[in-house]
Amino acid sequence: MTSNYQVKEVKNYLEMIDCFEIRTVVFITEQKVSPEEEIDGKDKSARHFLIYKNTKAIGTLRLFTDEKDRSFHIGRVAVLKEYRHQKAGYTLIKEVLKTIKATHPGYHVNIDAQVQAIGFYESLGFRITDDKIFLDANIQHKHMALVL
Repeated sequence: MTSNYQVKEVKNYLEMIDCFEIRTVVFITEQKVSPEEEIDGKDKSARHFLIYKNTKAIGTLRLFTDEKDRSFHIGRVAVLKEYRHQKAGYTLIKEVLKTIKATHPGYHVNIDAQVQAIGFYESLGFRITDDKIFLDANIQHKHMALVL
């Protein structure tokens, strides 16, 4: 992991506020997702992670577990614009994958990737599982997965 990045699981209300602030900037302000679609009521059942550069929260994601299907689902991956293309998103996901693999080897990790970010997810080992494009929040996505 890059020395000035730190990834940690969200453990308190103040850290959760950081997640929502980052997601608001990226999804609602930049990508014009409606607040009702972005704040979808599923956050209470997810684990959340933040990436920090020095002491500033700069990115987030949420993680769902499905023990029955032996799978995880990563969603709401967001990195503040000024920190993109500096390996922050890559580091965030790599560290979360490392955490999952340590406790759940052999599980699948699914992600619904925005079409413009498919190459990024492929660089992390994810592969397209369905060529069909679908809309989520009026943004084109494809299903991708990775086996740990």
